[in-house]
Amino acid sequence: MTGGLEGSDWACERGEKWVSQLPFMEATLAPIDEPLISALQIDGPLRIADIGCGGGGTTLEAARRAPTGSIVDGFDISPALIETAGARPSPSESGVNFEVADASTAPAPEPAYERLLSRFGVMFFGDQSAAFANLRRWLAPGGRFAFAVWGPVGENPWMTSAAEAVSTVIDLPPGPQIWRSLHSRRASR
Repeated sequence: MTGGLEGSDWACERGEKWVSQLPFMEATLAPIDEPLISALQIDGPLRIADIGCGGGGTTLEAARRAPTGSIVDGFDISPALIETAGARPSPSESGVNFEVADASTAPAPEPAYERLLSRFGVMFFGDQSAAFANLRRWLAPGGRFAFAVWGPVGENPWMTSAAEAVSTVIDLPPGPQIWRSLHSRRASR
């Protein structure tokens, strides 16, 4: 768990906020899709699941890269994000489906998926050990799982750049981990 966000936060207000910023967020995070999807080694028609699919951008990109006959399913706990994602596929992406589900606890599908991917979704699992054990049941023998997560806040320029710029103008109050990281970085200089 990072940043103090619970997965349940995404099912309500945070998911709705993400929808309101979807074009910007998808454009910002799209560069992560290339190495993430390449790591899956999609080498034939496969069943692929995108865990924590958000607004569906990575799901749709995986579907575009997958050979004909592939099935690509996106799962997220946010009804607002799944509704938005479901409105995005074009007729040429008929093997794409979106479903509201908590992949950390949902029963394993039949048949299992040959590939699992997640662009920043798995880092919000409340019980990561149990969630990854569950996802292992979702994955067919010999399957592949590729996921991207942020590193520690203090080592993540995407998270610290704005806060660092603001901290040159005003003193940031103690609080979230991001501020504590900035304070400790400034103290060590």
